[in-house]
Amino acid sequence: MVLTVRVEPYGSPEGALYDPDMAKTERMGVEAARKVLGLRVDLARNEGVHTVIAKHAKDEAVVVPMEWYRLAREALGDPTDL
Repeated sequence: MVLTVRVEPYGSPEGALYDPDMAKTERMGVEAARKVLGLRVDLARNEGVHTVIAKHAKDEAVVVPMEWYRLAREALGDPTDL
């Protein structure tokens, strides 16, 4: 089963967006992810989609673009050599 969640930007009372650059996030079970892993990697790289992978209905991992991962590690003070 594949569950896709698309989140549209939401506005403030003044009409401005809180976070227009919020990453697109999609969720799927580990069995479904196994079948389409290459596609999920392409979506991360080309469109910036983050895929949350759940096992036994619990979110366990995320496929994210490599540059996003590098920047996140840097921001946490733990740069990576990847």
